[in-house]
Amino acid sequence: MWLALFIKEWQDSLPRFMLVMIVNSIGFLGMWIAIERGSLFFVLIAVALIVIHIIYLFFEWIIAFSREWRSNTHVQWLNLPVSGWVLLTSKMGAGLSQFLLSLIYAMAVAYVILGRMLHHAQRADSLFTGMADVLEPLSLAFAEFSPYIVIGITHAAASIGLAAVFIYLMAKSFRPFGWILAIVIVFGVNWLIDLIGEQSWYQALEQTVPLIRSDDVVERLLELFGEADSVMISNTGGDALYLGHIVMAFIGYAVVLFVCKWLIDRFVEA
Repeated sequence: MWLALFIKEWQDSLPRFMLVMIVNSIGFLGMWIAIERGSLFFVLIAVALIVIHIIYLFFEWIIAFSREWRSNTHVQWLNLPVSGWVLLTSKMGAGLSQFLLSLIYAMAVAYVILGRMLHHAQRADSLFTGMADVLEPLSLAFAEFSPYIVIGITHAAASIGLAAVFIYLMAKSFRPFGWILAIVIVFGVNWLIDLIGEQSWYQALEQTVPLIRSDDVVERLLELFGEADSVMISNTGGDALYLGHIVMAFIGYAVVLFVCKWLIDRFVEA
Protein backbone atom coordinates (compact mmCIF):
# COMPACT_ATOMS: atom_id res chain seq x y z
CA MET A 1 0.00 0.00 0.00
CA TRP A 2 2.83 2.40 0.87
CA LEU A 3 4.45 2.00 -2.54
CA ALA A 4 1.13 2.49 -4.32
CA LEU A 5 0.48 5.72 -2.41
CA PHE A 6 4.06 6.87 -3.03
CA ILE A 7 3.74 6.30 -6.79
CA LYS A 8 0.35 8.04 -6.87
CA GLU A 9 1.79 11.06 -5.04
CA TRP A 10 4.78 11.08 -7.40
CA GLN A 11 2.46 11.18 -10.39
CA ASP A 12 0.23 13.87 -8.85
CA SER A 13 3.21 16.09 -8.00
CA LEU A 14 5.04 15.47 -11.29
CA PRO A 15 3.77 18.72 -12.94
CA ARG A 16 5.14 20.76 -10.02
CA PHE A 17 8.42 18.89 -10.15
CA MET A 18 8.74 19.50 -13.88
CA LEU A 19 7.99 23.20 -13.31
CA VAL A 20 10.80 23.39 -10.76
CA MET A 21 13.18 21.64 -13.14
CA ILE A 22 12.23 24.08 -15.91
CA VAL A 23 12.84 27.01 -13.55
CA ASN A 24 16.21 25.45 -12.64
CA SER A 25 17.12 25.08 -16.31
CA ILE A 26 16.07 28.64 -17.16
CA GLY A 27 18.12 29.87 -14.20
CA PHE A 28 21.18 27.93 -15.30
CA LEU A 29 20.75 29.18 -18.87
CA GLY A 30 20.57 32.72 -17.50
CA MET A 31 23.76 32.13 -15.51
CA TRP A 32 25.50 30.78 -18.61
CA ILE A 33 24.46 33.82 -20.67
CA ALA A 34 25.51 36.21 -17.90
CA ILE A 35 28.94 34.55 -17.70
CA GLU A 36 29.34 34.68 -21.48
CA ARG A 37 28.52 38.40 -21.41
CA GLY A 38 30.77 39.10 -18.44
CA SER A 39 27.92 40.11 -16.12
CA LEU A 40 27.79 39.55 -12.37
CA PHE A 41 24.04 38.96 -12.66
CA PHE A 42 24.79 35.23 -12.50
CA VAL A 43 25.45 35.65 -8.75
CA LEU A 44 21.87 36.85 -8.13
CA ILE A 45 20.50 33.92 -10.13
CA ALA A 46 22.63 31.48 -8.13
CA VAL A 47 21.37 32.92 -4.83
CA ALA A 48 17.76 32.70 -6.07
CA LEU A 49 18.19 29.02 -7.02
CA ILE A 50 19.66 28.23 -3.58
CA VAL A 51 16.69 29.92 -1.89
CA ILE A 52 14.28 27.96 -4.11
CA HIS A 53 15.76 24.69 -2.88
CA ILE A 54 15.74 25.77 0.77
CA ILE A 55 11.99 26.54 0.62
CA TYR A 56 11.19 23.71 -1.82
CA LEU A 57 9.83 21.24 0.73
CA PHE A 58 7.85 23.94 2.53
CA PHE A 59 5.70 24.57 -0.53
CA GLU A 60 5.78 21.02 -1.91
CA TRP A 61 4.55 19.34 1.27
CA ILE A 62 1.96 22.03 2.03
CA ILE A 63 0.57 21.77 -1.51
CA ALA A 64 0.56 17.96 -1.33
CA PHE A 65 -1.47 17.87 1.89
CA SER A 66 -3.77 20.78 1.10
CA ARG A 67 -4.61 19.26 -2.31
CA GLU A 68 -6.51 16.47 -0.53
CA TRP A 69 -8.86 19.05 0.98
CA ARG A 70 -9.08 21.24 -2.13
CA SER A 71 -10.01 18.28 -4.33
CA ASN A 72 -12.40 16.86 -1.71
CA THR A 73 -10.51 13.55 -1.55
CA HIS A 74 -9.44 14.03 2.08
CA VAL A 75 -12.25 11.85 3.47
CA GLN A 76 -11.20 8.87 1.37
CA TRP A 77 -7.53 9.57 2.06
CA LEU A 78 -7.98 9.75 5.83
CA ASN A 79 -10.13 6.62 5.86
CA LEU A 80 -7.74 4.40 3.94
CA PRO A 81 -7.09 1.18 5.91
CA VAL A 82 -3.51 2.12 6.72
CA SER A 83 -1.78 3.88 9.60
CA GLY A 84 -0.89 7.54 9.71
CA TRP A 85 2.75 6.56 9.11
CA VAL A 86 1.87 5.25 5.66
CA LEU A 87 -0.22 8.29 4.75
CA LEU A 88 2.41 10.68 6.03
CA THR A 89 5.63 9.12 4.77
CA SER A 90 4.34 8.17 1.31
CA LYS A 91 3.22 11.73 0.63
CA MET A 92 6.33 13.37 2.11
CA GLY A 93 8.67 10.77 0.61
CA ALA A 94 7.55 11.62 -2.91
CA GLY A 95 8.27 15.31 -2.38
CA LEU A 96 11.61 14.57 -0.73
CA SER A 97 12.76 12.32 -3.59
CA GLN A 98 11.87 15.01 -6.15
CA PHE A 99 13.68 17.62 -4.06
CA LEU A 100 16.83 15.49 -3.98
CA LEU A 101 16.71 14.96 -7.76
CA SER A 102 16.39 18.71 -8.28
CA LEU A 103 19.21 19.45 -5.84
CA ILE A 104 21.58 16.90 -7.41
CA TYR A 105 20.79 18.32 -10.84
CA ALA A 106 21.53 21.82 -9.53
CA MET A 107 24.84 20.72 -8.01
CA ALA A 108 25.94 19.02 -11.23
CA VAL A 109 25.11 22.05 -13.36
CA ALA A 110 26.81 24.36 -10.85
CA TYR A 111 30.01 22.37 -11.35
CA VAL A 112 29.67 22.82 -15.11
CA ILE A 113 29.13 26.56 -14.60
CA LEU A 114 32.33 26.74 -12.55
CA GLY A 115 34.14 24.99 -15.39
CA ARG A 116 32.83 27.57 -17.84
CA MET A 117 34.02 30.40 -15.59
CA LEU A 118 37.45 28.74 -15.48
CA HIS A 119 37.46 28.62 -19.28
CA HIS A 120 36.79 32.37 -19.44
CA ALA A 121 39.49 33.01 -16.85
CA GLN A 122 42.07 31.88 -19.40
CA ARG A 123 40.99 34.58 -21.87
CA ALA A 124 42.44 38.08 -21.96
CA ASP A 125 39.15 39.98 -22.34
CA SER A 126 36.89 38.33 -19.75
CA LEU A 127 35.43 39.38 -16.42
CA PHE A 128 37.19 36.37 -14.95
CA THR A 129 40.60 37.02 -16.53
CA GLY A 130 43.38 36.27 -14.07
CA MET A 131 41.13 34.32 -11.71
CA ALA A 132 42.20 30.86 -12.86
CA ASP A 133 44.30 30.35 -9.73
CA VAL A 134 41.12 30.83 -7.67
CA LEU A 135 38.49 29.19 -9.87
CA GLU A 136 40.38 25.96 -10.47
CA PRO A 137 40.80 25.08 -6.76
CA LEU A 138 37.28 26.40 -6.14
CA SER A 139 35.94 23.81 -8.59
CA LEU A 140 37.92 21.08 -6.87
CA ALA A 141 36.73 22.22 -3.44
CA PHE A 142 33.12 22.35 -4.63
CA ALA A 143 33.31 18.78 -5.93
CA GLU A 144 35.07 17.52 -2.80
CA PHE A 145 32.72 19.13 -0.30
CA SER A 146 29.52 18.79 -2.35
CA PRO A 147 28.13 15.97 -0.11
CA TYR A 148 28.25 18.34 2.87
CA ILE A 149 26.60 21.09 0.82
CA VAL A 150 23.80 18.67 -0.09
CA ILE A 151 23.42 17.62 3.56
CA GLY A 152 23.26 21.25 4.72
CA ILE A 153 20.66 22.35 2.17
CA THR A 154 18.59 19.20 2.71
CA HIS A 155 18.60 19.69 6.49
CA ALA A 156 17.47 23.31 6.13
CA ALA A 157 14.74 22.41 3.62
CA ALA A 158 13.49 19.43 5.66
CA SER A 159 13.38 21.44 8.90
CA ILE A 160 11.30 24.20 7.31
CA GLY A 161 9.08 21.66 5.54
CA LEU A 162 8.43 19.60 8.67
CA ALA A 163 7.48 22.72 10.61
CA ALA A 164 5.04 23.65 7.84
CA VAL A 165 3.43 20.18 7.83
CA PHE A 166 3.05 20.26 11.62
CA ILE A 167 1.39 23.69 11.49
CA TYR A 168 -0.95 22.58 8.72
CA LEU A 169 -2.03 19.40 10.51
CA MET A 170 -2.52 21.31 13.75
CA ALA A 171 -4.73 23.76 11.86
CA LYS A 172 -6.82 20.83 10.61
CA SER A 173 -6.91 19.19 14.05
CA PHE A 174 -7.83 22.06 16.36
CA ARG A 175 -9.99 24.58 14.57
CA PRO A 176 -10.04 27.54 14.34
CA PHE A 177 -6.88 28.44 16.27
CA GLY A 178 -4.77 25.33 15.83
CA TRP A 179 -2.35 27.07 13.47
CA ILE A 180 -1.66 29.79 16.06
CA LEU A 181 -0.99 27.17 18.73
CA ALA A 182 1.30 25.31 16.30
CA ILE A 183 3.36 28.43 15.54
CA VAL A 184 3.77 29.08 19.27
CA ILE A 185 4.87 25.47 19.77
CA VAL A 186 7.39 25.69 16.90
CA PHE A 187 9.01 28.82 18.33
CA GLY A 188 8.88 27.36 21.85
CA VAL A 189 10.57 24.13 20.76
CA ASN A 190 13.29 26.06 18.92
CA TRP A 191 13.91 28.14 22.05
CA LEU A 192 14.07 24.96 24.14
CA ILE A 193 16.48 23.31 21.70
CA ASP A 194 18.77 26.36 21.87
CA LEU A 195 18.61 26.26 25.66
CA ILE A 196 19.38 22.55 25.87
CA GLY A 197 22.12 22.93 23.25
CA GLU A 198 24.06 25.13 25.66
CA GLN A 199 24.14 22.44 28.37
CA SER A 200 27.44 20.61 28.79
CA TRP A 201 25.79 17.19 29.09
CA TYR A 202 23.98 17.65 25.79
CA GLN A 203 27.11 18.88 24.02
CA ALA A 204 29.00 15.84 25.31
CA LEU A 205 26.22 13.61 23.99
CA GLU A 206 26.02 15.34 20.63
CA GLN A 207 29.72 15.81 20.00
CA THR A 208 30.62 12.17 19.42
CA VAL A 209 32.48 10.73 16.44
CA PRO A 210 33.71 13.77 14.49
CA LEU A 211 33.07 13.45 10.76
CA ILE A 212 34.76 16.62 9.58
CA ARG A 213 36.42 19.50 11.45
CA SER A 214 36.29 23.04 10.19
CA ASP A 215 40.04 23.38 10.71
CA ASP A 216 40.50 20.31 8.50
CA VAL A 217 38.36 22.04 5.88
CA VAL A 218 40.52 25.17 6.18
CA GLU A 219 43.68 23.10 5.87
CA ARG A 220 42.31 21.36 2.78
CA LEU A 221 41.27 24.67 1.23
CA LEU A 222 44.75 26.06 1.86
CA GLU A 223 46.18 23.02 0.08
CA LEU A 224 43.84 23.55 -2.88
CA PHE A 225 44.23 27.31 -3.17
CA GLY A 226 47.93 27.32 -2.44
CA GLU A 227 49.33 30.81 -2.65
CA ALA A 228 46.29 32.50 -4.22
CA ASP A 229 46.60 36.06 -2.89
CA SER A 230 42.98 36.94 -3.53
CA VAL A 231 41.60 34.24 -1.24
CA MET A 232 41.18 34.92 2.46
CA ILE A 233 41.01 31.74 4.55
CA SER A 234 41.31 31.80 8.32
CA ASN A 235 41.19 29.38 11.21
CA THR A 236 37.63 28.86 12.43
CA GLY A 237 38.26 27.72 15.98
CA GLY A 238 37.91 23.98 15.67
CA ASP A 239 34.18 23.57 15.04
CA ALA A 240 33.21 20.17 13.69
CA LEU A 241 30.38 18.15 12.21
CA TYR A 242 29.86 15.16 14.46
CA LEU A 243 27.94 11.96 13.87
CA GLY A 244 26.04 12.95 16.98
CA HIS A 245 24.72 16.05 15.18
CA ILE A 246 23.27 13.87 12.43
CA VAL A 247 21.83 11.33 14.88
CA MET A 248 20.14 14.07 16.92
CA ALA A 249 18.78 15.65 13.75
CA PHE A 250 17.22 12.34 12.70
CA ILE A 251 15.78 11.89 16.18
CA GLY A 252 14.24 15.34 15.83
CA TYR A 253 12.78 14.42 12.45
CA ALA A 254 11.37 11.19 13.93
CA VAL A 255 9.74 13.04 16.83
CA VAL A 256 8.05 15.55 14.50
CA LEU A 257 6.88 12.74 12.19
CA PHE A 258 5.50 10.82 15.16
CA VAL A 259 3.54 13.88 16.32
CA CYS A 260 2.20 14.42 12.80
CA LYS A 261 1.24 10.75 12.55
CA TRP A 262 -0.52 11.01 15.91
CA LEU A 263 -2.44 14.06 14.69
CA ILE A 264 -3.55 12.25 11.52
CA ASP A 265 -4.67 9.15 13.44
CA ARG A 266 -6.42 10.93 16.30
CA PHE A 267 -7.33 14.53 15.59
CA VAL A 268 -7.28 15.62 11.93
CA GLU A 269 -10.81 16.48 10.94
CA ALA A 270 -12.22 15.52 7.57
